[in-house]
Amino acid sequence: MNKYKKWIIFIVLGGWLFTTSFPAFATENGGRDHSCVNATNMVIDALLIRPLGIVATIFGSLVFVISLPFSSLGGNVEEAKQILVEEPRSYTFKRPIGEFPC
Repeated sequence: MNKYKKWIIFIVLGGWLFTTSFPAFATENGGRDHSCVNATNMVIDALLIRPLGIVATIFGSLVFVISLPFSSLGGNVEEAKQILVEEPRSYTFKRPIGEFPC
């Protein structure tokens, strides 16, 4: 029981220190002009949004390849490419970390 008690205390204190340090990092935007960039958004972006963006880029590329014969018949290959591949890719890999649409 003593072993588990030490781990529980370690996890609780680590979580407390981790969450209380966010205001210290969120004082300035690092020279950017966006008021919604802060440490919490950066952590959420790095751990949740970027991996989901990678999945969306892969899934969109797969859907684009599957729908390519139909979109070429309809004459909207570039529109399909833009929506299914380019937008998720640019949102995932070109956007600065922590910047969400405010």
